[in-house]
Amino acid sequence: MDLQPGQKLHVMRYGNRVELMPVRSLVQARGFLTGINSSVEREGDRT
Repeated sequence: MDLQPGQKLHVMRYGNRVELMPVRSLVQARGFLTGINSSVEREGDRT
């Protein structure tokens, strides 16, 4: 998962589960959605 000691995480609750996501700067996140198909139907809570 490439986590480092002291790294900050976002903690998100989805129903009965908890997800941990590393906090990334905008520079690190740039381009991570390149090529994503944005025409797919979304669930009601994902709009």
